[in-house]
Amino acid sequence: MNFPRSLLPPVIGLAVATGAFFAGRSSVDGPTTPPDRSPLGELPPIPEISVPHERLDLTGQPPLEEIMRDVDRVARSGHWQMTKRWEIIINALDAADLPRLLRGLEKHPWNGARMRLTHAFYSRWAEMEPAAALAHAQQQTDRRHRDQAIKSALHGWAYTDAGALRGWANALPAGELRDKAVRALLPHLAAHDPAAALQLALADGGTNDRTRWWQIFSIWGNTDPAGALSAIKRELPPAEQAAAQRQVVQAWVQSDPPAALAWVESQPITSRHSLLQLALGAWATSEPEAAARYAESVPPGPARAQFLQQVASSWAQRDPAAAVGWLSALPQGSVTPQAYAGVFSTIALQDPDRALSLLAQVPSGPAHSLTQQHIVQMISQRDPLRAAEVALQMPAGHERDQALHQTFHRMAASDPAGAFELARQLPANSSRQRMLQQIMTNWAQADPAAAIAAADQVELGANTHQVVATALAQMARQDPERAIAYVQSLPDGTPRHEALQRMASTLAPDDPEMAALIASALPNGNHLVNAAVSIAGAYAQRDPGPAIAWAESLPAGNARNNATNQVISTLAAQQPDAALALALRQPGGQSRDQAISSLFNSVLRHDRAKATHLLQQIPLGADRDQATIALINDLGQFEARQATSLLSTISSPQQKAQATSQLIHAWAYQDPAAAAAWLDQNPTVGGGTGQEFANLANAWTNNDPAGAERWARGLSSGPDQQRAWQSIVNTLSHQSPSEAARLIPEINDARVRLNQSLQLAQQWLQQDPAAARAWIQRSDLDSDTQQQILNQPGN
Repeated sequence: MNFPRSLLPPVIGLAVATGAFFAGRSSVDGPTTPPDRSPLGELPPIPEISVPHERLDLTGQPPLEEIMRDVDRVARSGHWQMTKRWEIIINALDAADLPRLLRGLEKHPWNGARMRLTHAFYSRWAEMEPAAALAHAQQQTDRRHRDQAIKSALHGWAYTDAGALRGWANALPAGELRDKAVRALLPHLAAHDPAAALQLALADGGTNDRTRWWQIFSIWGNTDPAGALSAIKRELPPAEQAAAQRQVVQAWVQSDPPAALAWVESQPITSRHSLLQLALGAWATSEPEAAARYAESVPPGPARAQFLQQVASSWAQRDPAAAVGWLSALPQGSVTPQAYAGVFSTIALQDPDRALSLLAQVPSGPAHSLTQQHIVQMISQRDPLRAAEVALQMPAGHERDQALHQTFHRMAASDPAGAFELARQLPANSSRQRMLQQIMTNWAQADPAAAIAAADQVELGANTHQVVATALAQMARQDPERAIAYVQSLPDGTPRHEALQRMASTLAPDDPEMAALIASALPNGNHLVNAAVSIAGAYAQRDPGPAIAWAESLPAGNARNNATNQVISTLAAQQPDAALALALRQPGGQSRDQAISSLFNSVLRHDRAKATHLLQQIPLGADRDQATIALINDLGQFEARQATSLLSTISSPQQKAQATSQLIHAWAYQDPAAAAAWLDQNPTVGGGTGQEFANLANAWTNNDPAGAERWARGLSSGPDQQRAWQSIVNTLSHQSPSEAARLIPEINDARVRLNQSLQLAQQWLQQDPAAARAWIQRSDLDSDTQQQILNQPGN
């Protein structure tokens, strides 16, 4: 289904701006909160704008009617791009023009053009009349539009008169409007008073939003790094200080490298390395030779190698030839292949020809191959065909295969036919097969018929039918009759079944009826199972009646069971009675139990009271037992005591015993003492199996071993106590083998005690061999058993 673009969140382009008009007006938005609808009349008065309304370069300003027509045209198209003409037009608008232009925009869908023009108009209006612009923005009825309009107006005001906005924001009550005003104000305030900007950011929750103070400390690091670092220690939580220090260092090293590096070298070793790497990278953008000398002075080791790479990467942005020449002149072995590859990636991103021309300076071997692979990767982003040609000149090996893989992936998106023909020329091997399959799979999305035709020209082995199935699934979206006709030409077997399944699954969300028709050609088996599940949910959402009839028409087996359960789950929230009727119509046995469990598990996610009501509609017997167990399992997670009242309604002793054990286990994780007290008062509820005692002991030991031990010692001697001890020992064998060894004598049955001892020995030997050997040698295990354990390989 193709969704209209107007439904996409209109946030992508708000901060994207070019040209002089958007300088200083970009938005830095964080998490949003519910909109503040406080009338502006109840807020502090907004002062008149304090700067002159200068209008520069108004030559050729069109009349308002022409501007209206241009706005209407681009809003209909959905695309608007800032140009010099639009910059002149917007900067020349009077405040009186803006309401009319905004009304003209309101008749268009909320597309990219309307979003960007709305931002521009409110920003321009607030440059002149912030009170009027904000009042108009607050009158927007759509929450999303109102929120963006207020942000745009505030950014326009901050751009023109940050001082007035600061005073107004300080007088605002806490809430969303103040938060938006502070966000708009901070970049402008930080430029001339970073300390005040920081205090404002912190007062408004800036420690929870790094973007607020990163910019502040970047600016502060240029003007007063010592003051910035002091403020970081004084004002920020310890967990946030390192990130803020990085912003200061990155700016400081540009203005005073010796001082910045001296401070970095004084820092604890845990942070020194990353700070040095950051500082050298920033320093190398302005003084690469000096940064290079510093990096060379570092003692050999991993840190020095990373510093060399960081300097070279930054240097390459300024002078690629000099950066590569410096790396090549360094002693052999001091530069890693990854360093060369990283530097050349930077160069190739800007100038692929320069990267290829400098490649000869890279030493032959792993460094040369890896570097060439990275160059190919960068070239493939702009010119996949050329990247493929370069990759094919690489020596055979892993790097060449990786380069070709990346290249063909890019090329297949723009020119799959060309990528296919080029890949066919590769030597016949598994790498060629993988690349061809990748290309043809991508090709199937754009031109399934061409991809299917290409599949007949190459031998991909077992992967051929997967490519064909993918292409046919895509073709089914565009022309289902043609896809069906092609499938009918395939021989019966896996290729045909795979194609039918993918076609049905692909069509299910948009056309479940057609998907069901296609699936009807599948034999009863795994392919039908997979298709049926995809179809069932979509079909039930669209048309429950036919969906139920279709699910029940499927052949008996997993396909019908899974499809039925999917229909039941889909109907459970809106039509639980119909879902229950469907579940009760299923044949007796496992399929019926699964259907009932599926229904109650789904209903319980939405409405526990409704599930309880449904339970009363089921006659006593196996069906009701199954539903009751589902309800008990759900209640047991949160309200275990309430769930105990349902146990007596289960008619099957076996089901009752199982439900009791599961409930006790869940209850034990919440309140083991309460579970134990209830079990003591109801000793026979579990049917005499004793499994509930083992489950309680297991869960209790996981959380509170000492409490579990006290409980077990307080039990009456007998089978239930022995099950508890066995479970405690078994659990402790993994957590605390020494404690398990201490309690093993509590197990009376010699055979059970032997099995637990053997299990404990093996577990303990993996964790602490010395302690385990000492225990084994002094345990009551006979000498032959001890030697057998100790002499096993690995022990």
